[in-house]
Amino acid sequence: MRRYLYILTVVFVLFFNSLAYSARIKDIAQLQGIDRIHLVGMGLVVGLQGTGDRNVSLAQQMLANMSKNFGITISQNLIKPRNVAVVTVTMDIPSYAKGGDTFDVQVSSNLDATSLQGGILLDTPLVSPITNEEFARAQGSISVGGIDITGKTRSKSPLTVGIVYNGGKIVKSVGGTIDTKQLRFSLRNPDFTTAQRIVEAINGKFENISRAIDSSTVEVTVPEEYQSDVVNFLAQIEVLEIIPDIPARIVINERTGVVVIGKEVRLLPVAIEYNNIKITVVAPQEENAREVTLGDLVQTLNTLGVTPKDTVGIITALKQSGALQGELVFE
Repeated sequence: MRRYLYILTVVFVLFFNSLAYSARIKDIAQLQGIDRIHLVGMGLVVGLQGTGDRNVSLAQQMLANMSKNFGITISQNLIKPRNVAVVTVTMDIPSYAKGGDTFDVQVSSNLDATSLQGGILLDTPLVSPITNEEFARAQGSISVGGIDITGKTRSKSPLTVGIVYNGGKIVKSVGGTIDTKQLRFSLRNPDFTTAQRIVEAINGKFENISRAIDSSTVEVTVPEEYQSDVVNFLAQIEVLEIIPDIPARIVINERTGVVVIGKEVRLLPVAIEYNNIKITVVAPQEENAREVTLGDLVQTLNTLGVTPKDTVGIITALKQSGALQGELVFE
C-alpha cells in the first residue's frame, strides 16, 4: 500500500522566527590592508630515528652550507640516510607583525621521509614569495599530531606534516598601518544585500559615514573625533550585528556524499513519487504561513529512510522540473 505524506507549510510556522540569525561585522567582513602575509622557506629536520629521507644528497648540501656560517666543515659521510629530512616551512603573519613576535610554523616533508616525529627544525629563514624579503626565522622541536606518549599512531593524521609551536620569530617588522581617515571592509562572501545591511548598521551607529562600493566592499569615513583613536572606532564597528543574506544554493559533494542546503532554498508546489512513497508539496494556505523549504523535504526523506544517493537524485530531478528555487552546485 502506498503511503501518502502531505507536507503542509502550517506545520513549520512555529520555527519561522528561529530562521533569522545575526552575525557580527567582524565575522563576515575584514578590514582591507590588515591581511595575513604568507612566508615560506626550505629547511632541514634532524634527529629523526630512521624515518627521514633515503637520498640525502640535497640534505648534505644544505647542511654543508649551514655549517659554513659556524666555520665548520662536515664530511658528507657523517650524514646518515634516514636521520635527516628536507622540509618546506611556512608561516602566516598579520601585516602589523612587529620584530620579536612569535608565531606557529608548519613543517612539511619535501622528499620521501616517512615521519617527522621527534625531529628538530634547524634555523630556517622565512621570506615573502612575492618580494623575496626575509621577515622571520624558524626553528624548534616538531610536534606531529596523532601520536601518543608510547609513540603509537592514534589517528590518520599525516606524520610528514608537523607544527613548531611559537617556532617562528619575526626579525623584521612588516610595517602595516591603518588609515586614520578612510577605511574599507571586504565581505568574505560578496553579496549586495549583505553589503547594504552593513552600511545601514554602521550609519545607524555613526550617522552617514558609510556606503557600499559594490557587493564586496564597504567604505567607511572615520569621524574626526575618532581619527586619533581608530582602534576604538573599529572595535565599535566590528561588534555591530546584522543578518547576512544567504543565497538560495545547494552544494552537493558527490565524492563524500555531503549535501549542504541554504535556508532560502524553497520549493514550488510539486508531487514526488519514490518507490512506494508519494510526497506532495502544497502552497501556503494561510497568510502568515511560510513556504516549504528543501531542508523540510530532505528531513522528511531521511525520516522515511531514503538513501543519500536517492535524495541527491530527487534534488536533481526537482531542479530539472523547475520546482526547486535555488542554485544547484556539484563538487
